[in-house]
Formats: sequence, C-alpha cells, structure tokens
Amino acid sequence: MKESGNFPLGAEFDPEAPYNEKINNPLDVDVDVSIILHKRLTVSVDDYDIDNGEVSFDECNLKGSVNEQKILPNESYKYINGNTKKGKKAISDLKGWDIEDIKIER
Repeated sequence: MKESGNFPLGAEFDPEAPYNEKINNPLDVDVDVSIILHKRLTVSVDDYDIDNGEVSFDECNLKGSVNEQKILPNESYKYINGNTKKGKKAISDLKGWDIEDIKIER
C-alpha cells in the first residue's frame, strides 16, 4: 500500500480542505481616511460687537482667531519637538482631541 502523507483518504488534493487553502501574500493598498475631531478651545477676539449691553460674536473671525492662536492637529507635525516652546505648545494642543467619527474608504 502507498503512503498517503497522513492525509485523510481522498483529501490530499481536496481544495476545500483547510490545509490546502490558498493563502494570499499581503498587498499594500491606498485608502482615504476621514476623521472628524472635536475639542472645545478658548481664543481671544477683539472684533466682537456690543449692542444694548449684549456682546455678540456673530461677526467675529473665529476661524482666523483659532488658526492664529492654536496649533491644530494637521499642522502639529511641524512642531513635535518637546525641546522648543512651539513643540511644547503643539504637544499641549494635541491633548484632549476626541475622534467622533472615522470612515475608511477605498
């Protein structure tokens, strides 16, 4: 009798058998990643209005104030060096960000 290689009878070349499954080599694939971040920040503004004693921030350039006063995550990579004043600020500004949504697309 011929040696069967310790396979069950008739299973040596069965493509459905677990030991005959084809295993693909890993391939790199480019994906788009969208992450929505949220953090409450305090910024100083001087372009507010006062009407009847009520302060209005409706006309403030809040986006400009944030961009001038804060280092946001998309810019922080430039400053990640804890040995500089900007680096310490970047590390501080990165703390407290929460991922609210993450979407992966191809």
